[in-house]
Amino acid sequence: MTVRPPGPRPAYGASAYRNQELLLGARVYDVPGYTLHLTDRPQLSRTRDGGYRVPARHRAADPTAQVKAVCLPGSSVFLWAPRYWGKADLRDGRGSQGDFRGDYPPKRSAAMQELGRTPANGQVRITLTAMRGGSVPKGAIGCLDRGKLRAATDRLTDRGATDVSVDGATVPAGSRGTVVVAMPNIKGWECAADGAARPATSYLCLVSVPLDGEATTVSCTFQPPALRGGAAAAGLALLVLVSIGVWRAWQARRPGRAPAGRPSTSAASHD
Repeated sequence: MTVRPPGPRPAYGASAYRNQELLLGARVYDVPGYTLHLTDRPQLSRTRDGGYRVPARHRAADPTAQVKAVCLPGSSVFLWAPRYWGKADLRDGRGSQGDFRGDYPPKRSAAMQELGRTPANGQVRITLTAMRGGSVPKGAIGCLDRGKLRAATDRLTDRGATDVSVDGATVPAGSRGTVVVAMPNIKGWECAADGAARPATSYLCLVSVPLDGEATTVSCTFQPPALRGGAAAAGLALLVLVSIGVWRAWQARRPGRAPAGRPSTSAASHD
């Protein structure tokens, strides 16, 4: 549970790296421009978003694709390619090989994967071995500065909620802005800041609670949306069963009506 300062709530954009930074509230990625070409071809066709189309590699002799970019030495190199099918690895061999399965249901691999560290010369060289090809978007390379990441998470911790438990948490005195809870804001969450519970608000699709500077505690509860409807349906079914039993008992006690399965006296005398 972290406390975000007052101001307009951010909205997600096209870049997966910038979207992560919105959640952190700090810039931690360098997203450099890059070039992509085949080993035997200087140019590849471009996509509408400014990325590149990568042809499938049908034979071992077919050329591979090379991605070139420049990043801060020692930063962690990530490739984000949700529509690429194939493998990716840093040419210096110091990283792990990424296995991408874009646009294939069900998706069996992450669209963003870490490939290793930027070498001392800052030259990022990624080899793409395209199985089924696909495309690599604009802004596909992200180089994470882990020092900035640590500083950002420390700041969030310093101004975040304390004494967090299943019953709630304490927020710093005089806090204004928004408490953001690291869980998806799905229907059923209710939260309260020193007051009556009400449906949780959304901050980048996470559960959030507005703060007015006076609240000292925040708590949230979850009730499955179908629980009340299911309980009502079960109660109605029980009521119907009880009503049927009462009706049958009343029918059995009516004057001149024999219990079910036994002939009435008048009918026996007639026979």
